[in-house]
Amino acid sequence: TGTFAGTASISGVRLQTNGDYFLEVTGASSTNILLKNCYVAATNANGIHITNGNAGVTLYNCQGACSTNAFFIMTAGSINAYYCILAGTNTTTNNTVADANLDLKYTYMSCPITTSGTGSIGLFKCELICTNTAALTHGGSGSSIAMESRFESGTASAISIGARLKAMHCSVLSSNANAITGAGTLEY
Repeated sequence: TGTFAGTASISGVRLQTNGDYFLEVTGASSTNILLKNCYVAATNANGIHITNGNAGVTLYNCQGACSTNAFFIMTAGSINAYYCILAGTNTTTNNTVADANLDLKYTYMSCPITTSGTGSIGLFKCELICTNTAALTHGGSGSSIAMESRFESGTASAISIGARLKAMHCSVLSSNANAITGAGTLEY
C-alpha cells in the first residue's frame, strides 16, 4: 500500500494477488511508483487499485497474467504502461479508468478496458485483443486518443464509444456486423 509522498521503484520482482490487490495507492500525497521488469499476476483479485488523484504508477517492460480479474481499477490518478505484455483469459472483469488517466505505449493487453466519468486514455502502438468482448468501452469525457493501435474482439464489437475518441492509423477487427458501436463520437 502506497500512501507516502515521494517515489518508489520495484524491479525484477513478481507481484501477485493473494485475495487482495498486489498494489494499492491511496491517500492524498503525491505518490509515484515505478514497476520495472516485473511480473504482475492478478490471479485471485484485481491487481492495482488507485484512489489517489495525486498518484501515478508506471509499468516499464513488465509482463503479466490475469484470469477473471482486472490488472487495474482506477478511480483517480494515472497509470502508464510502456513495452508491456499484459495477457490472460480475462473476459468478465474490465480494467476500469474512472476519473483517471491511462497511457499505454508499445503495450499488448488481452483484457478489456472501460473508461467513465472524466476518465481518459492515450494509446500509441498498442494491441488490445479480447475474446468476444469489446476491447475498449470508452465512456469517459476526458481527452482520449488512439494512434497506430489495434483493437480486436472476435464476435463482439471491438470498440464501444459513449463519449469522444480520436483514432489515427488504427486497425479495428471484429466478426460482428458492427465493429464499432455506441452513441459517442469517433474522430478518425
